[in-house]
Amino acid sequence: MAVAAVLLGGTALALALPDRGATGPGAGPPESPSAGPSGDPSGAPPADGGSPLSGWIYDVVFSEDGETLYVFGMSGVSAWDWRGGELVRSLASPAPQAADLRPDGLTAVGYGLESGYVALWDAVTGEEVTRLGYDNGDLGFYDMPAFTSDGSRLAVLAAEGGTPEGDRLLQIWDTGTGEPAGVEIPVDGGLADLEFAVGDAYLVGIVSDWGEDPADVTVWDAQTGATVYTLEGEAGVMGYTALSPDGRTMAVHNRDRLVRVVDVATGEVLRTMDAPDAAHERITGLGYSPGGDLLYGAAYGWSEDRGSVWDPATGALVRDADVPVYGPLAAHPDGEHLAVVADGGGRILILDGDYAVVGELV
Repeated sequence: MAVAAVLLGGTALALALPDRGATGPGAGPPESPSAGPSGDPSGAPPADGGSPLSGWIYDVVFSEDGETLYVFGMSGVSAWDWRGGELVRSLASPAPQAADLRPDGLTAVGYGLESGYVALWDAVTGEEVTRLGYDNGDLGFYDMPAFTSDGSRLAVLAAEGGTPEGDRLLQIWDTGTGEPAGVEIPVDGGLADLEFAVGDAYLVGIVSDWGEDPADVTVWDAQTGATVYTLEGEAGVMGYTALSPDGRTMAVHNRDRLVRVVDVATGEVLRTMDAPDAAHERITGLGYSPGGDLLYGAAYGWSEDRGSVWDPATGALVRDADVPVYGPLAAHPDGEHLAVVADGGGRILILDGDYAVVGELV
């Protein structure tokens, strides 16, 4: 997904950042720096000396060419030479609150801080390209940005009054002009995930109150903002879902701890995956292989649990809770490698096509 209107080239990052010089959501943008929020695009680790993998890791994704692994976690966003196990660049520090790391490397990252704006980055060079979100009435506290496939539009969750207590409104912006595209969707609660699907015709959101109740899957018409349907409780307590590579179906882990494949456009449950013998009490991630012929169900990396693999077309188990597939996870474009987060964070394991550990990032 190329962002021709705003990119210098390569992979993009959308960052909802605090305005360190403004006094409110409507203040004008400060001068754009040539480096990222850390002030150093060279690949230096966080200022506290810790690893960019320190703490919880929320998402991982391989770049489109398969050479780089992008990681989002408590310590920020970083890029890694996964074969050599070396840090290439720290892309965002301090750590964002929310992120949408797309499989082709196009990445949307959000800071949940007051008086925010959204910054677009060239993740290859680490340089900021532009900033969006000013002159947006009293809206601010931007969260959960998500690009369309061609990068021409950006969905972002905003809060009235620019504070986390404000009512939430999902907006769609034109990335070329930075102006709202006229679509505004009230959201009752927060979002655990947000993605465009089915040729960008729909927005899929995981709506959660961050309590004990299971999260809902809500699908909106991306052109009108109308709610198409809501699957209540179908995202489970933690809100884990995965879109298929073609964006037409999604896997959900529901309140009954079942993994189902759903048609995005209609909400029809197409099939339920067979339960493994060692059934997951909880799942920490779902993911598809690049060709969509495998569906991975990740287990907790610090437990004795193991992950499972299904054929999403039939629901049949390919591997029965016996592989070290932990979540979050990312499938390499070659279909022969997986990156999985072990111990919840701190290290990432690289698996080969036989699910053997062949590398480690720490």
